[in-house]
Amino acid sequence: KFDVKVVPASPGKASRLAPFLNKEKFSLYLNLAEAQNLCGIQFSDTANAANKLISYGVGKVIITNGKDKVSMASRATGVLSVKPPRIKVKKVTGAGDAFLAAHVKAEILYYDPKQCLEFAVEKSAKYISE
Repeated sequence: KFDVKVVPASPGKASRLAPFLNKEKFSLYLNLAEAQNLCGIQFSDTANAANKLISYGVGKVIITNGKDKVSMASRATGVLSVKPPRIKVKKVTGAGDAFLAAHVKAEILYYDPKQCLEFAVEKSAKYISE
């Protein structure tokens, strides 16, 4: 079993991920702007975006949206969402990288999907508030 993690470098480059939309063994990590660019659709929130991307055949998708809820979806889990804690933000550069690293770490440690999402949200919130 393998799982390829795919992350765009910016919303403008997200459309380049279109060839991966029907790949079951791929996980896409996006922010809401990237998901909207990739799909050509304006979504009301991350849960709707995640649900739509799964309907295209992506194995797993994780979508962040700053202070608003983060959502993950797969065929096995359906849509899971976590609301980030209220914090005093000191920096935003690197927030996505911190989130991705924490999520992958949680998966390696065999956390369940909801715990992976919670762990990643917690660690990225800590990073941007330090």
